[in-house]
Amino acid sequence: MKKKKRRPPEVVTVGSVSVRIYFTPSHGSDSYTLCYYQDGVRHRPTFPDLERAKKEAKIVASRLGSRDADVLALTSGDRAAYLRARELLGSVGVSIEAAVAQFVEAKKALGQVPLTRAVDYYLRRHPKQMEAKTVKEVVDECVAAKRADGMGERYLQSLRYRLGKFAKAFHCDINAVSGHDIEKWLRELGTPPVSSVPAGGRSPVRRSSLGPRSRNNIRNSVQLLFNFAKSRRYVPKDHDEMESVPVAKDRGGKIEVFTPEEMQEILNCASKRFIAFLALGAFAGVRHAEIVRLEWKDIRFEDGLVEIHAAKAKTASRRTIPLLDNLRQWLWPLRQKSGFVCAYRSMSTGLNHVVQEVNKARKKREVKERLAWKRNGLRHSYISYRVAQTQNVAQVALEAGNSPKMIFRHYRELVPAGDALKWFSIAPNQKGVEAGGAV
Repeated sequence: MKKKKRRPPEVVTVGSVSVRIYFTPSHGSDSYTLCYYQDGVRHRPTFPDLERAKKEAKIVASRLGSRDADVLALTSGDRAAYLRARELLGSVGVSIEAAVAQFVEAKKALGQVPLTRAVDYYLRRHPKQMEAKTVKEVVDECVAAKRADGMGERYLQSLRYRLGKFAKAFHCDINAVSGHDIEKWLRELGTPPVSSVPAGGRSPVRRSSLGPRSRNNIRNSVQLLFNFAKSRRYVPKDHDEMESVPVAKDRGGKIEVFTPEEMQEILNCASKRFIAFLALGAFAGVRHAEIVRLEWKDIRFEDGLVEIHAAKAKTASRRTIPLLDNLRQWLWPLRQKSGFVCAYRSMSTGLNHVVQEVNKARKKREVKERLAWKRNGLRHSYISYRVAQTQNVAQVALEAGNSPKMIFRHYRELVPAGDALKWFSIAPNQKGVEAGGAV
C-alpha cells in the first residue's frame, strides 16, 4: 500500500513571530496541532479543524510578539557575560536570580565592606576542619586535662564549680558564645537577687551579690576554658571574644591585720594541733589552702626554708619562704619525719574554737573587748609586718606569691616598723609582747 505523503505545516505569522500548525489526524478524524515555545516550555494544543487552529495561532503569535517587545536586546558582550555567569553559577548549583538576590542582601548588610573580606573573616572564625563542641563538652575535657596535669583537688573543685555555672548558662557550641553574652552573664551573676518580703511584713531579706573579686575569678576560669578550646582547635586561634569582657573593678576590702598582742593571745590559747597552721600563716604568710597541702618534708629546717611546690601553690609556681627564727621555734617541737603538717583539710571550725578560747580567757581577765577573726588575717598580717621589717616590696612579693604591684598598693606603710619587730619576736611560752622583743 502506498504511504500517504505528509502535509507541510501551515504557518501563521504576526509581526516577527511565526506559529506552525501541523496536520495530525488521529483514529480516522482530522486534527490540527499548534507548536510553539513560551517561557522555555514547548506547547502543543490540538484542534478538530484548521480554521479554529489558525484563529488560536494568531492569538498566540500576537501574544508572543508583544512579550518579545519587552525583551532586552543583548549585545555580543552582554551575551558573553550572561553565558559566563550561567557557567560559573552552574558549578555551585545556584541560579542567576538567587545569586543576585543573595549578593544584594549581603551588600546592604555590609555597606562598604567588601563581601570577600566578610567571607575571609567568617572562615577564620569557622575553619572547615574545626570540630564543633558544646560548652559542656569542652568544660568536661578541660577539667579532665587539668586533673591529668596533676592539679590539686581544691583547684579542680573550684574550676569545676565556676565552669559548671558557665556550662549551665550556655547550651550551645563554644564557638557560638560571644563576648557580649559572657559579659551580660557575669553582670547578672553580680546583681543582687530581688528581695522577698517574709510573712508578717518584716523587712525584706537581702541576699549578698557576687563581689568583683569572685566575678573576676569566674572570668579567669572562662578565659582558661577558651585558651584550652584554642589548643584543641574548637575555636579559632585568633578567637578574641574574651577581650571584650571587662575586668570588674576590684577596689578590695579593708586589709585587716592582727596586732602582735592579739597574735600572742591566739597562739597561747590554741591547742597543739592548731599551732603549725597558725604559725605558718602568721610568720610565713602561707595561704590557707597551701598550708593544708604542705608536708613536713617541705619544711626544710636545715636550709632555713619553707618550700611551696608548684603543685601545691595557688599560682602553680614554686616559691620559697625564709624560715624565720620565731617560726622555727613554733614548728621544731611539732616536726615529723613525714605526713601533712596540718591534720585537718578545713580549719574553719578550728579557728572558731581558737577565737572562743581567746574570748574565754579575756572574760576571766575581765577584758570587755572580744576578739573577732579577721578574714585572711594571718596572711595579711605577715605581708604587712614583713614589708615594714624589710622595706623591700619585691622580696616580700616573691615570698608571698603576689605581684609587687599588689603588695605596694595594699600593704605598704600599713603597720609601723616597731610593731613588725614585735610580731616576728612572738615565740612559744610567752605571755605578752613589748617593744623591742618578747617578754
